[in-house]
Amino acid sequence: MAYTASIYFLGQYRPAYFEAETATRAFQAAAYAVAGCEDQKWLIERLDEALARVTKPNCAAASIEHGARGVSIANRPHDPFLDRVTRSMPAYPGLDYSNAVNQ
Repeated sequence: MAYTASIYFLGQYRPAYFEAETATRAFQAAAYAVAGCEDQKWLIERLDEALARVTKPNCAAASIEHGARGVSIANRPHDPFLDRVTRSMPAYPGLDYSNAVNQ
């Protein structure tokens, strides 16, 4: 089983997807990646909220969006369908993509 934590910017910047064996580890990978972002606090708080939702029984995915940014944690591996399209988008300032599955 694989979980994916996503950080996305609704077409403005390249999204980042972090895959792990558990929801908590996916959260940790995403939280580490946003450490250099100006809006780190907002992103981590929303990732934490998604983690709390997805670890409840009968919840397979949770996402939170505000404006042009959002996060999600889902009980599924990353679907690379759009990776070729988003790869050329600019990187989000301060986001560390080095451990993302969509480098």
